[in-house]
Amino acid sequence: MLTKLDIINAALVSLGASPVQDLNETVHAKAAASFWNLALSAVLRAHPWNFAMARRSLAASADAPVFGYAKTFPLPADWIRTVEVTAEDFKQESGRILCNQDSLNIRYIAMVADPSRFDALFSDALSAYLAAKLAYPLTSSSSQQDVCWSAYKELLRLARSVDSLEDPPDDLPESSLLTARG
Repeated sequence: MLTKLDIINAALVSLGASPVQDLNETVHAKAAASFWNLALSAVLRAHPWNFAMARRSLAASADAPVFGYAKTFPLPADWIRTVEVTAEDFKQESGRILCNQDSLNIRYIAMVADPSRFDALFSDALSAYLAAKLAYPLTSSSSQQDVCWSAYKELLRLARSVDSLEDPPDDLPESSLLTARG
């Protein structure tokens, strides 16, 4: 099982720094730790990762929208990105979903803070994202930063592809043209 320290060390080593035993050990480790939450949120938002998918029935708020919709549903505290909403007509604004339904179910990407739950390829992409964010501040090399961003994009592509293969496709609705042919 990977840890936050393992993922940060992979980023540091890719930049030529030595691995650390503690996140307060060096300036590089402290910098990496300071980027952790930003990097984690960004990479989680980049794809509907199977390990981070959550479902929730939302409760309507007592506060109705000023206009346009009858109900407002606050998003969960661990919400990162909405993937699916049961309402056909809705808007997402200011951490809420507005619609005219009395109840609402959503699928969303949840904040997963425990690195032991991460997919291995997600961890690799997260490490590359951290390296890209740290490259210029730690190396003062824009070419190193460019290399790191390229590596991140490639690792993200691979992680998304593999993750998508593990998620069965949704059934397609029957076409009226096909059913008419009998």
